[in-house]
Amino acid sequence: MDKWLNSLKKYQRILLFIPLWGFIVSAIYRIASYVKYKKDVTTLIVGICLFVPFIGLIFAITDLITICLNKNITIFCDYPSEEDVNK
Repeated sequence: MDKWLNSLKKYQRILLFIPLWGFIVSAIYRIASYVKYKKDVTTLIVGICLFVPFIGLIFAITDLITICLNKNITIFCDYPSEEDVNK
């Protein structure tokens, strides 16, 4: 899912993470990231907690800000290591 999200253009990512439905996308992205890389259990816990509306709204807003600034989700999210990238 990370390759798919990174292949999207910036405006498409921003549309995905609009706070009305962005918390669902954020939750699925974090859970898929944990399943793929299995680095940090915090990513899984945050991904499950994002289905709670208020927590999900807060994270959707922060994800939208980090996508606008960094082009990636950077808060409580696993990323591939060098070994995973070279596979």
